[in-house]
Amino acid sequence: MARTAKVLRTDLPSDPKQRERVKSAINEMVDSMLKMSSEKEYLKDTVDVLKQDLELDPKYLKKLAKLRYDEQYGEGKVKVDLEHSSQVVEDNKTLFG
Repeated sequence: MARTAKVLRTDLPSDPKQRERVKSAINEMVDSMLKMSSEKEYLKDTVDVLKQDLELDPKYLKKLAKLRYDEQYGEGKVKVDLEHSSQVVEDNKTLFG
């Protein structure tokens, strides 16, 4: 049996309470986008400082960070990814045990 796609609205609701709900949600989305932009800039600055001060390759640093993130919050998918060399995995173990 084929599913029929529900046509979603592309206009604002006429009910003032629903409009206020949409307005509030949009404001929260914008705040979240601002936070994401700030965090992205922070990550870039951190990598740039380590590159400058310690002459570490940004790709290497990002791989370490992704691996560490995956260990703490992910589902273990990154370790299986061939993108990460055994050196990155070993260095991660050295840093974080």
